[in-house]
This record gives sequence, structure tokens and C-alpha cells, in this order.
Amino acid sequence: PCCRIQPRPFNCRTLKLDMRGVYLTFISTYDGQRKLIPRLEDHVILPDLGESDVLVRVMACALSRIDVKTLLELNPHADQIPVGNEISGVVAKVGSTVTSFDINDDVCGILSLTSECPGCAEYCIVPDYCLVKKPQDISHTQCAAILRPALRAYTVLYYQARINENSTLLLFSAASAGGIAIINLCSALNVKVIGVVNNAEEAEKLFQLQPNIYKIVNLISGRSITDICRHETGGLGVDCVIDNGVSSGYNLSDFAFDSNSLQQQMENESNRYEYETSQNITIPLPTKQNIINCLSPQGHWVTSQPDIQLVPPETKLLHMKSISLHFLFDSVWTLSGAQQGKYLHIVDDALKKLADGKLTSHVQQTISLSQVCEEFVKLGSQIGRIVMTTDTN
Repeated sequence: PCCRIQPRPFNCRTLKLDMRGVYLTFISTYDGQRKLIPRLEDHVILPDLGESDVLVRVMACALSRIDVKTLLELNPHADQIPVGNEISGVVAKVGSTVTSFDINDDVCGILSLTSECPGCAEYCIVPDYCLVKKPQDISHTQCAAILRPALRAYTVLYYQARINENSTLLLFSAASAGGIAIINLCSALNVKVIGVVNNAEEAEKLFQLQPNIYKIVNLISGRSITDICRHETGGLGVDCVIDNGVSSGYNLSDFAFDSNSLQQQMENESNRYEYETSQNITIPLPTKQNIINCLSPQGHWVTSQPDIQLVPPETKLLHMKSISLHFLFDSVWTLSGAQQGKYLHIVDDALKKLADGKLTSHVQQTISLSQVCEEFVKLGSQIGRIVMTTDTN
């Protein structure tokens, strides 16, 4: 069963619940094309509660940009895409086989990428194996804001790079929520972090971190990142690079296209967020050559670029330096049931560190459900997280 949008209220046979929720919805334009816009639907009917499902009254949901292309590859016939999947809330009802949770328990978790229930809603249905109990001494807002940044940080440091004490790490987009979570965990591992920022505002934010970051590199200074890495490591290079995407090193204007359709195809491939935004968000990306040159032999490169293309000279250099390439796609934890125990351990440990002050949750703005559509199209320009909340703690 799937979430359906009805023109008028209709009580679900099992849940008898009619609620509001936010979706990216396809609309037709005057020229016959389809585009996605965020829309608050007033009458969303939840599917029946499965025997291993939990009905959660959403208290907070952190907003993240949506990789629409990946979602449509998983479900090519989707006519709408739920918005929000990092939730914290209160258990309202449990399925017949659920034993881990009771009604009124505070819980949190990340909805699967294939979930048809939006997190930005009044209620959502979540499988019990995607949830953990929320500690009492942190708010729902803090909890929702830390989930994905912490999951990414744990995935990179403990499961991919397997970084060791006294290592050196080059971190792009260091002032982002995910970057700060990585810095927090690295401080406990005694790892030196060279953080790359895009402007003075991001640099100032990192200066205020406690414990302090090892070194901050501002891209507007014009200094070579490769030279900085070599200087800080005695010419050896860093042990790990975590990018925020990769530039190919060329522009579309460098090519002569035989047809407009080919140029349009390449432009579409370069943009994975196919919904209307209120502004063009451009984040400087490192080139493949810069990253390879920064790494030491036996180093680790963790990339968020899903369609990276390496030419033979680049792969030859990776081979000669014995560099490992890892793809960071944190949604795999909730798409595959094979690693569910590790996922639950990550979330549970991250919440304990948040309660102990070893992880910090950076919330820039809290908004209501009715403001989600307006703020969603601005995502990418803020430093902290935007959280939809009804939390009063």
C-alpha cells in the first residue's frame, strides 16, 4: 500500500487518520514539460499499519536536499516524492509483533529512501527496526538534526576509511552539519583535521568549535590545498580526503556539441536535484587531480560524487599510490536489512555522545509544517540545519 492524496478527508480503515504532509509533486508546465515543486497536502491518508510497524507522531524533522535522480531510479513510476526522513517523535501506535517500543515512548530514526510516508508530516509509519529510543535529556529538535550528519560521520570514519589515531584528514565543506560531526568524532580519535571552508562566515564558525580544529583553509585565500597538505604532513600527504562532490576539471563550454539534445543531456547529468529552487546554489568542488595529489600512499578517498569518471592516468596514479576509493551513500543503511544492527548501533551511540556533549547538534532555524515548502527550496545555502518542529522542549 502507498500513501494516497485524496481531494477530501477519508478515514483509513485501520488507522482512521487523516493528516497533513509535504511532498515533491510533479506538475506540467505550459511547454509540456514536468517539474517538481514542494506542496503541503492537507489530506494525506496513511497506509495500514503493518505488524512490525510503528506509528510515530512527528515532533521534529530535519530538512535535507533530495537526490531526485536516485529516487526515480529506485521508483521510476513515482508521481510524488515524500519530503523529510530524519524524524524524532512519540509512539502513537505499534504493530502486533512490535516488542521494542510502547505507546508514548520517545523515538527517533531515519526513514528509508523508499518510504512513501513523509517525515515532514503530523504522523508517519516507520518499521520498528529503523527506530531507537531517544534519550530524555535531549530535545526532539536536537535529535532530528544530528541523525544524518552522525550517520555519515560514523560511516566514513569507522566503516570506510577506518581512520587511526594521529592520522591527518582533509575535509571539504567542514562547516556543514556533517563536517562538524566528523570533526567532533575526530577529536576523540586524536585525528588532525584540515577543514576547507568557502567563506569567512564558515571559517568563523569553525574557529568557535571546542575542541579546536587543527587547521582551517579558506578557498577564497587562493592558497593551493595541495601545498598546504604537503606542508602540514612533511611532504607525505594526508591519510584521508572526504570531498563534498568532485569537479571534472572542465566546463560544458569547453565542448562543441553537435546537437542541443546532447548538451541538454549533459546539463541534466550535472544536476541531480531536479526541483525548483529560489536561487542557484554553487559550492566550489575539488578536482580529482587535487584530491589524488593531496593523498599519501595507502590513503583513503571518500567521495559523495555518484557518477565520478576516472581516466587511465588518474587510475594509474591511484594504483601506484595504493589509494582506496570509497563511495559515501549513507541511505544504504536503511535500504538494506543486512546491516540493520550496525545502523541501530550507530544511531544509539551518536545519541549518547550528543547527550554527553561529545557531538554537537547545529540547528540554524526551526520552522512549522506550513513553512516547510518555502524553506525547502532554499536548502544548501545555510550553515546549520533547518528543522520542522512542534517540539516545546
